[in-house]
Amino acid sequence: MVVAALVFWLINTTSFAQTMVTDLSTTGIDKQNVIFTDCPRLNDKPSVYGAECGTLQLAENPHQTAGKQIVLNIMRVPAIEDSQLPPIFFLAGGPGQASTDIASVIRQQFSSLLKNHDFVFVDQRGTGFSNPLNCDSDPFKTASLPPLEAALLANEKLQQCIDGYDSDLSFYTTPYAVKDLERVRLALGYQSINMWGASYGTRVILEYLRQYPNAINRAVLDGVAPVAIELPTHVIADSSRSLAKVFEHCRQQPQCRTNFADLQSRWMTLLTTLKKQPQRIELKHPRTEKSRQVYIDDVVISSWVRFSLYVRDLTAIIPLAINRAINADFSMLYSMQALGLDSVNPGISEVMQFNILCAEDNQYRHHQRAFEQKAHFSLLSAVDNGVFNRSCKMISSRIADRAYFDPPQSEVPVLLLSGDIDPATPPHWAERVKEGLPQSQHIIVAGGHHNVSGLGCMPKLIQQFYSLKNATLIDTNCIKNVMPNHYFIDSAGPGLLSPATDGRRDSGD
Repeated sequence: MVVAALVFWLINTTSFAQTMVTDLSTTGIDKQNVIFTDCPRLNDKPSVYGAECGTLQLAENPHQTAGKQIVLNIMRVPAIEDSQLPPIFFLAGGPGQASTDIASVIRQQFSSLLKNHDFVFVDQRGTGFSNPLNCDSDPFKTASLPPLEAALLANEKLQQCIDGYDSDLSFYTTPYAVKDLERVRLALGYQSINMWGASYGTRVILEYLRQYPNAINRAVLDGVAPVAIELPTHVIADSSRSLAKVFEHCRQQPQCRTNFADLQSRWMTLLTTLKKQPQRIELKHPRTEKSRQVYIDDVVISSWVRFSLYVRDLTAIIPLAINRAINADFSMLYSMQALGLDSVNPGISEVMQFNILCAEDNQYRHHQRAFEQKAHFSLLSAVDNGVFNRSCKMISSRIADRAYFDPPQSEVPVLLLSGDIDPATPPHWAERVKEGLPQSQHIIVAGGHHNVSGLGCMPKLIQQFYSLKNATLIDTNCIKNVMPNHYFIDSAGPGLLSPATDGRRDSGD
C-alpha cells in the first residue's frame, strides 16, 4: 500500500508490543500520577528485564479536558543505583511505531547507562497501546498487481479504517505527542530529562526542544528527520545516493568489481527493461515457503532494493542480489524485502503514520521554502508523488501552529548521528538541522545505514555524551573503524579482504 511503501523511519527490531500489555485494567490510572506495576510476562518471562508498566489518562483534546479520554501506555526501567541524574526518554520511529516496541533492544544496547539513568518508553498517542490507530493490511495479497493498482486498493482500505475510528485525527500529530511527553515528565516528577530518538523520533525531540526548552538536558538524534524532509518528496534522491555509494564501494573491492563488472550500468538497463516489459513470476516467501505470483517492474524492484538499503547486514548482499536479478533470478531480492516486511508491518499503526505524513510533511511547502537537492542521476524508480498527494485528501488534519515548520533552534547540547549510506535520513538532513543547534556535534558513520546507535563504539560515545560535563569533548576516532560492508560475491559470502581475486563471476546459482 502507499503508506507501507513509504515506511522509512524504522528501527530494525522485532515487535513484541502485541503481547506486552494484555490487560490495561490491571494498572492503576491516575490523572496526576503514574502508578507502576510489574509488566505482563511473555511466555512466563519478563518482556523487558526489570521493567515496570503504567498508564496516564488524559484528554484527546487538551483544550477540552472533560471530553474524550485516551490512555498513554508507559514502560519504565528504573536505574540500578539511586541517582539524581536525569532519565532518558527513548522515542521510536515510523511514524507509527510504539516506543515500547524498542525497549528490549534499547535495554540491551545501552545497558551501561542503566546504572544511573531511568529508561522511559511512552507509546505515542495513536500507537502501541495508546489508543492505537491501526489498519491491518497484507501487502503480499496485492503482490500480483501493478504498484498503482495496489496503491489504490490500499487507499480504499485506509479510508475504511479512518471512517471506522471515532478519534479526531487533528490531535494525533507531533505537537500533541510532545505535549503528552511533557505531561508524563511532570507526572513522573522528573525535573528535567535526557532524550534519544531515531528517525521520526528525532522530529519529536526537535519539537520538544521548541515547546519545552528548559525541560530537556541533552538529546541524541539518530537519523535526523526534520519536517523539512517532506516525505515522500526526497525519497528517491536520498535512496539513490545510498545505492550509488554501494556501487562505488563495490568497485573499490577487487573481487566485487570483478564479479559484478559494470553493475550500475547493468542495473539501469534492467530498470529500463522492466519498465517497458513488466513480468509476473512465481516466488516463494523465504519463511513460509508459500508461492505467490508477483508483479515485477522498475518500481517494484526499486522498492525491494531501497528497503534493503536500510539495514547494514542486508546491504552486504545487494550487489549479489542485483546481479542475480539481472540474470532473471529475483528470488534473493524478494526474500530480503519479504523478511523485512514480516518484522516491520505488525509494529506500525498505519492510520497514525498516514495522518502525520499528510498533516506535516505534505504541508511543509505551504509554510516554508522547500529544500532543493542538487540534480543527480536517479538510480531508482517510484510511483509518482501525485498519488500520495491525492491520497492525503482523506485526511483533514493540519498543524495549526505555523512556527512548527520553522527551522529548529536550541542551545541544548545535541548529538547528531548519521549513517553515510542511509537511504532515508542521510547526513545532509542532520547538517541542515545543525545550523540552529550551536551546542551540537555531528558524527557521520562511514559504514552506517539507517540508525547507527548500536554500531561499534557508538553506545560508549553516547554514554560519554550523557555523562561528560562538556559534551563537546567526545573523542569520536573509534567510530572510524565502522567501515562499509565487504560485499558477498557468491552464496558462500564475501570475498577475501586481500586484493587478490580469482576472477569468478556470480552465475546466479
